[in-house]
Amino acid sequence: MPYYQWPASALTEDDMALLHHARERTNPGTPINHLLARAVRQVFGQSARDPVADAPGPVAVPPLMKEAA
Repeated sequence: MPYYQWPASALTEDDMALLHHARERTNPGTPINHLLARAVRQVFGQSARDPVADAPGPVAVPPLMKEAA
């Protein structure tokens, strides 16, 4: 059976703090899994319909920083 690493296991404490802060700034608070989905779509491409984009209220998500190789 192939090993599958859970994607969120790569998030650091600082990453989670950024997500928590972004969630707290939304009205009503956008769930963190929706913020993650939005970030993935912004970096890797858009889906045909983004339910997070249809959510009420502005969401200010800081730009993602690229890791040094």
